[in-house]
Amino acid sequence: MKVSMSALVLTGARAVILGVFLGAVYDLFRIVKCLLRISDYGGRRRFEGIYKRGVKDVLPRRAGRVFSITVTAVCDVLYSVVFTVCFILFLYAFNHGIFRWFIFASCAAGALLYHVSLGRLVIGVTGAAADFLRFVINVFLFALFYPLKRAAVSVKKVSAPAIFKIRSALDKKRNRRYTLKCIKELDKFFVFQGDVK
Repeated sequence: MKVSMSALVLTGARAVILGVFLGAVYDLFRIVKCLLRISDYGGRRRFEGIYKRGVKDVLPRRAGRVFSITVTAVCDVLYSVVFTVCFILFLYAFNHGIFRWFIFASCAAGALLYHVSLGRLVIGVTGAAADFLRFVINVFLFALFYPLKRAAVSVKKVSAPAIFKIRSALDKKRNRRYTLKCIKELDKFFVFQGDVK
């Protein structure tokens, strides 16, 4: 089977486009890792000062080591599956299922081109957006729960004397019951001892 040079060049150009697409898919997995704070690709704590002023970070600062390794492994396996399926479908669609080294090289060149050009921009913007989103969520949760926390503290302060009085009354009642029970037991013991004499 003879293939013209123009068809091979066109297939190589399509492979470059496939590589750019697969680079974008890889960035999706990198974005997931960035959002889970597994690796610090993008934004570098642009809102750190606000965390220090009292808005606590509700989301975890760093994922645990086992969780990090697990998510990375799952993302890598999923990307490998996506890459393999896309590459095989590409070979069947545009090259009659025949593997040629220049197709793989063109695909790798497209992925490298994406990574060097758009990939850094996408991850940088995503990191900054993730930090900003975390900040907004933390401010929202702080605004939502801080009044509830203050209300609970106020209720506790107001109700503490009443609760203390109720507890002491219950403790006295329990102590009275226990004392009466002990007296009854002692009476039984002494009555029993008295009968023996």
